[in-house]
Amino acid sequence: MKACICGTVLLISSFSFILPAHSGKQAGKPSHKSDTIFLKKRKTPGDNIVYVEQDRNSKFYQKMLDFKLDTYDSAQYAHIRLDLQKQGVKYHNKTSALQGLPRKWVAVHRYKQSYYLYFPADFGVANRKMITDSTICYSNMDGFNPEAIISLAKKGNSAWDFTVESAAGVRHHILIHIIDPKTMLAIWEIPGKNNSRFDLCVPAQNAQAFNMIVNDTNGDLPDEFEFDQIDFKQLLKHSR
Repeated sequence: MKACICGTVLLISSFSFILPAHSGKQAGKPSHKSDTIFLKKRKTPGDNIVYVEQDRNSKFYQKMLDFKLDTYDSAQYAHIRLDLQKQGVKYHNKTSALQGLPRKWVAVHRYKQSYYLYFPADFGVANRKMITDSTICYSNMDGFNPEAIISLAKKGNSAWDFTVESAAGVRHHILIHIIDPKTMLAIWEIPGKNNSRFDLCVPAQNAQAFNMIVNDTNGDLPDEFEFDQIDFKQLLKHSR
């Protein structure tokens, strides 16, 4: 067991980054102020509540922006990295193209024409992302899923085009478009033949520019909060 743990630590320590913590229960309950904006109030003791968190020092902000790696995440990441090595993935050698691109990202959502961070009832769906020198990692229910960066190109001063490969051998593109130079709010696009997938994200270093909607639960997993649909193509068009 010790040999396995040491091997994992050595593998992770060879990279100059820290990944986010594995999904788990929320970091704690805030003390609500009289001016708290509730989007859903508790009707019975077991209900969840949904509200707008404006305190940047709250436990929810701290957990969302804590990108430290726990033991489970370390093992998960190391396992997938080994799978990528076994299939003979050849990583890119253009780390200079990453210059100017933040490495840690959190999801942003829109509700009634305003943008918010979101602390979900199940933190496993927080949809955080990490860029390393050799991988792009996605948080999910089982930890962290790294995909190898095969190639990348910087498109002007505000866009990057990645080709990545998963441990299953599937290759695809990831396009990152910075749409707000102040906060570096960005559209992450995965092009598809019929439908592309889009996420709106902000670097963790600038995340406190946004209020946070918190889905606070007593332990059960209620439905996640429903945000407004975003027309990403239109948003991207207007940002250019």
